[in-house]
Amino acid sequence: MIKKAILLSLSLLVAPMTFAASEMDEALLSVGLINKNYEYIHKELITEFFRVVNNDYSQSLPMDINNYTRIQSLILTPYYGNVSVLYTLPLTADERDVLADKLSSKEMLKEACVDYYLPNKFMFANSYTMVYSYADQNHRALADIKMNADSCLNAILR
Repeated sequence: MIKKAILLSLSLLVAPMTFAASEMDEALLSVGLINKNYEYIHKELITEFFRVVNNDYSQSLPMDINNYTRIQSLILTPYYGNVSVLYTLPLTADERDVLADKLSSKEMLKEACVDYYLPNKFMFANSYTMVYSYADQNHRALADIKMNADSCLNAILR
């Protein structure tokens, strides 16, 4: 039962608290902080923009995504983002290993890149790094999914 729940919820694990495709691009464009190539143009204001975004997200954290995952924290800067996700389902050592292997797989990186990194053009244009840090219910690290231009291109092209 637990193994089935792990596998069914893996597709949901990558999704929490990322921007909908181009939602962040649209926000940055609408306030004039990026150019038509999605590159930052008002660097002094970008930090303030991300501070406001962080404050807005922090109001709702921690947040349960489903019965098995909870977003513990979110940090966004102009060039780096980290989402800490806690897997709340009790896991045996074997289940923990299976989950860690699945989260660390190239397929999971590719899926995350296609779904969440590449659609946000500001990330690619500004050498943004986005990391999902997963931990088990005892706060032991399971895996980090690190997305940047290089890791995403390598995952997609291989």
